[in-house]
Amino acid sequence: MAAELSLLKAKINPHFLFNTLNNIYSLTSQESPEAPAAVAVLQLAELMRYLLYESAADTVPLSKEVSHLQSFLSLQRLRLPGASAESLRFNIATDIPPHYPIAPMLLLPLVENAFKHGDLTARPYVVDMRLALHQDRLEFNMRNGIRRAILPEAKSPGGVGLVNLRRRLQLLYPERHELRVDESATHYHVTLMLLAPTPA
Repeated sequence: MAAELSLLKAKINPHFLFNTLNNIYSLTSQESPEAPAAVAVLQLAELMRYLLYESAADTVPLSKEVSHLQSFLSLQRLRLPGASAESLRFNIATDIPPHYPIAPMLLLPLVENAFKHGDLTARPYVVDMRLALHQDRLEFNMRNGIRRAILPEAKSPGGVGLVNLRRRLQLLYPERHELRVDESATHYHVTLMLLAPTPA
């Protein structure tokens, strides 16, 4: 089980990419640390840092997982010129203990899918996310618009992230999770519910 989890979390060795990103940032920031290219590289390097140094643990504090997700959202905002900061809404209940344990990298695949398959022109929200704690159950809800192609898209291999996530949930939260992905004519609605993970 431990070997399979390691494989699922490490599809690539990210050390080379992480070091390269830091080198690129040092070059772009010489011109202007606030330039969009420099900001993008810095955010991506932060994502890789979390992947390298935090996600190897069985669990991380929820505050770190949320911070990682917020870095991803900051990077995605660069794809939405002219959109308000509120177009990526992420409401986090104030009563969630910051040290609540969660297996790392569980929320990101769901949010990535929203940007890969969702409607980035949807307003007022491109994505609307909510994180709450109901007694001992952590609940993550996400809603985003559906991008409808004018022409049928060619079938391509995909869905690896969601398949990977479902398998990790089976291993880490056996009988202690529920993942629902509902699709309407206009929206995707994802609900992930977790009980505290069992020790590996």
